[in-house]
Amino acid sequence: MNIRSVLKPSIQTLRHACAGTLWTLEFDQRGVARAAFCGNRAQGRGTPTSMGSSSLVRTLETQLQDWRQRKFPRWVWVNPRADAYVEGARDLGALTTRVVSTLASRGIGALIHTRGGMPAGDGLVLVGRRFPGLLRVDLEFFSFRFDVTRRWERGASSLDARLDLLRRLRASGVEVGVRLGPIIPSVNDDPSDWTPLLKRLSELGIDHVTPTWLTPSRRLMTQIRREVSDESARRIESIIQSSDDTLYAQWRVATMNMLRHRAKPLGMEVTRCHCGPDVVQSSTCVVGPSEVVKERQLALFG
Repeated sequence: MNIRSVLKPSIQTLRHACAGTLWTLEFDQRGVARAAFCGNRAQGRGTPTSMGSSSLVRTLETQLQDWRQRKFPRWVWVNPRADAYVEGARDLGALTTRVVSTLASRGIGALIHTRGGMPAGDGLVLVGRRFPGLLRVDLEFFSFRFDVTRRWERGASSLDARLDLLRRLRASGVEVGVRLGPIIPSVNDDPSDWTPLLKRLSELGIDHVTPTWLTPSRRLMTQIRREVSDESARRIESIIQSSDDTLYAQWRVATMNMLRHRAKPLGMEVTRCHCGPDVVQSSTCVVGPSEVVKERQLALFG
């Protein structure tokens, strides 16, 4: 992913390796709480926003006023490198909710990725209820096992809090996606990590999920050694950075097959990002609110 390094609180384009060119609005880079797998933290980019709420919204409104209506993007990915709804980002949650409301008031949809839950996500529920079809929230899960999430996903909301947010969003008519991962070798690639979670997601009406994968780097592996253990880093490197180029691909395919085997009896589909290891049941890596696209397409023939 190639995102401009200089933060400007305005809507800009982003070139995503798998999803193509996207519109983003990025005003914070603090990453995913204190998660050991957070590449943004590993790169030392954990920059919180320095603008106040009113100033940022005014800047956004000025940009939208300068644009013609037909130039508006269908939807915007808001803060792709900061999770505004985890416990440690309470200062960012209210600001992000206000920004999403500002976009929605102009008919622009918004995409949020989060490992947060209730009550921090209550603002998203309210926005989704006020602006039907203009919000999509992708909730991310790392494992069902508490001993795994406690070590690897520090600062994220609890599993029950996230499932509560999912339930409330769906009850309010908000489009919800579910992402599993990043799945890491010898960390959260066991059926016990996902089978109970898939069952609970199915009970809440989720019919498809998308796995994500760890993107290794030297700094990220150093972070994992420091915050988890040297043994964990060695196990990961033995597969991801093996001299055998096929080892990692084989592991990913086997993991996908395991997930599909566990999801199928529940009536769930496991889709993959275009970056994934096979060509079956593929999906786009980053997905905006589907209703926004449908409405704009229908409007062309109105």
